[in-house]
Amino acid sequence: MPLRNKLLNFIDTLTVSLANEVSLRLMIPTNIVNRTEMICEYISDEIGMHFRVEDFIMVIYLDYIKNSIKKYDPMRIYREISESYGYNDKIKIVCGNETYVYDKLACGRTDIVITMDKNEARKGQLLLREIGDLYGRKISLDLMISTLWINFIERYKRGDTEKSLKSILKILKSC
Repeated sequence: MPLRNKLLNFIDTLTVSLANEVSLRLMIPTNIVNRTEMICEYISDEIGMHFRVEDFIMVIYLDYIKNSIKKYDPMRIYREISESYGYNDKIKIVCGNETYVYDKLACGRTDIVITMDKNEARKGQLLLREIGDLYGRKISLDLMISTLWINFIERYKRGDTEKSLKSILKILKSC
């Protein structure tokens, strides 16, 4: 690697380490994003101020971290962040010498970039390191947040009252 590239990489690394925020890239099924946008519009009307998808994600994430620390149960955390509702499942078709791999649920994906406070990100990373140590599965923070988001919307679609729109409004009112 040329010296110029090494210098640029060093500067990038230094800049990121000095920043108070981290950026995460989430790849989310488009139908989940669309439903979330509708929920955010409803919440905006209810609270009388603009409520973005990024706000929705942060409310879910921060509430999850708070509850995971308050009621620490590593097996529950592992199960919750390992759920996929089939969105990550693949179908493998072998035809002679050719192998084809397709997403089981054919749906578009939307790329969303969120930023969060570095300290809030560290809390999630600590939980993930503990899960990795206990269960031998390394999960990235962006995958954890994506999974929490997808799981929330899937539970909401199925009418799970524990994690409903009312719980988000309640969380917002307690802030």
